[in-house]
Amino acid sequence: MKVPSSETQKVKDTIQKIIPEVYKVCPTVQEMANMAEMSVSKFKIIFNHEFGETPHQYILARRLLMAHELLQTGSYSVSQVSYKVGFNHPSSFSRLFKHKFQYAPSKLISQ
Repeated sequence: MKVPSSETQKVKDTIQKIIPEVYKVCPTVQEMANMAEMSVSKFKIIFNHEFGETPHQYILARRLLMAHELLQTGSYSVSQVSYKVGFNHPSSFSRLFKHKFQYAPSKLISQ
């Protein structure tokens, strides 16, 4: 699929705008598409083409990487980190973290 570079740039610009705040408030795909001035379906297609995953998967991965970094500092509990990176339920956070990294988040604290 050939995507015009101007549209690809709009998607990339949108991601750059939201990443600093993704741990506090995560915009919906509709809101991101609006920011990029395109339809939701077009935004999703271009996003997937450029990043190889859905917007939701991308944001989730960024949150989990940030959580990994925070846990490595040893300054926060698993619950504190889960809330800090935007999860509402520490149990959901722990399950997703373990799935991504193949070990529990508590393992980083005990090291």
